[in-house]
Amino acid sequence: VLSSDMRERGNAAFASKRFHEAIEWYTAAAKVEPCDSRPLANRAAAFLEVGDYAACEDDVAEALLLVEPEAVRKSAK
Repeated sequence: VLSSDMRERGNAAFASKRFHEAIEWYTAAAKVEPCDSRPLANRAAAFLEVGDYAACEDDVAEALLLVEPEAVRKSAK
């Protein structure tokens, strides 16, 4: 199964407010395509919806590192 298919399944679960299922699909997509920030950003949104703010913050930080690694490193100083 492709990462994009997993993300689509996650998106469908998220739209139906099945956030834990969405987290599972986004996690699978992130494992298949570890350099793609989209599953992490989507999973962060799902974590936010279920109130897991620490996991949300971790995913946002990891997604940002994939998209703008230099900007994140500079802001951390």
